[in-house]
Amino acid sequence: MPAELEVTIAPVSGRSSNGSAMPAFDGSASASETMVSPATPSNITAGMQDFVRLVNSGDAALYVALGNSPNAAATPRWFLGVGQSLILSCGEGEKVAFVAK
Repeated sequence: MPAELEVTIAPVSGRSSNGSAMPAFDGSASASETMVSPATPSNITAGMQDFVRLVNSGDAALYVALGNSPNAAATPRWFLGVGQSLILSCGEGEKVAFVAK
């Protein structure tokens, strides 16, 4: 299986005033995509006050970036081991990109 990243964008309930608390995704996702092309930004973008859940569902460790023009080959970026997931706050219009480690 190649490197693969599952991306789900959704609002959350109980968001704190500074955006740091992420108790639970709301009932329906705004958008989702399974990415298999490294270094290519996602087709989906975040909406206003959305969070993104990233799940490494492939067989390689990944570096992941989030932004208007994300570049996972350079910092700032996050590391996702095989099977790991990460939930991040994201700004409106931001996309996701990944590269295999």
